[in-house]
Amino acid sequence: MSIDIDEILDKGLQYQGVHFASKPAALRQLVLVRDILDALPEGDWVTGVDIGSKYDDLGQMLKAHNVRCTRVDIENRPGDGEFVLGDGESLPFADNSVGFAVLSHVMAHVEHLDRMMSEVGRILIPGGRVFILQSNRYGWWKFWGYYLRRNDRVVHWRTIDAWGMQHWLADAGLGIEKMYAPYHFYLHSKLSGFFYKLDRVLERRVPKAIATQWLVRAKKPYKDLPFPSRKRSLTLPEKATLIVIATLQAVGIKALELALRLLKGGKSVAEQT
Repeated sequence: MSIDIDEILDKGLQYQGVHFASKPAALRQLVLVRDILDALPEGDWVTGVDIGSKYDDLGQMLKAHNVRCTRVDIENRPGDGEFVLGDGESLPFADNSVGFAVLSHVMAHVEHLDRMMSEVGRILIPGGRVFILQSNRYGWWKFWGYYLRRNDRVVHWRTIDAWGMQHWLADAGLGIEKMYAPYHFYLHSKLSGFFYKLDRVLERRVPKAIATQWLVRAKKPYKDLPFPSRKRSLTLPEKATLIVIATLQAVGIKALELALRLLKGGKSVAEQT
């Protein structure tokens, strides 16, 4: 049970009734759909929760594949799918009752992340999985917005690096099965078909330490297996090296993005999508 993202987008900017503003915007959602379908058993009516999701696009696409996904948020926005009003730090589900959970760009917005991750671990069945889409502290996009320009600090409580991601999950009793970069440029891909094609080539090839974003799949172990343990933290020389690389990458790639905007007549990325 899987999908071919490139085949879908060659036909147009919609899938299972969900319409996308651009190919990169579609890619951001379809990689989640693909990875969820790849990891879940075929033929079963699997239930999951999409935590902190504004809209029901993911649930609508998964439903077409016989996968039930309930949206959970602190505010009910327009959508036809199942919705439960709830807070990620106190999820309204029983222990060991959910087959999978989705956290799409949620971890940076939660004040008490340890509570939410503990709740995710609590509600998952043994063998259940959490799928995470999250920006990397040392990726060009997040490093520019949070540390250089600093405008991201208004709406984000924290940034996370690859080592921190493993720690947050391990503390919740979850072990990483897969972690990779689904794309690298993203904003540039909204402005240039060349960069979209380059992003497709770079999928899974950018090192996790400097990736723009990751798609992470983690699993709750079965009862007879030990819980995952924390791995080592970054050393100071490693942090210093990553800061230098992230700074060079952020300034260089952001300059490239601005140049692409000028070539497109000075329009913003939002106007191009």
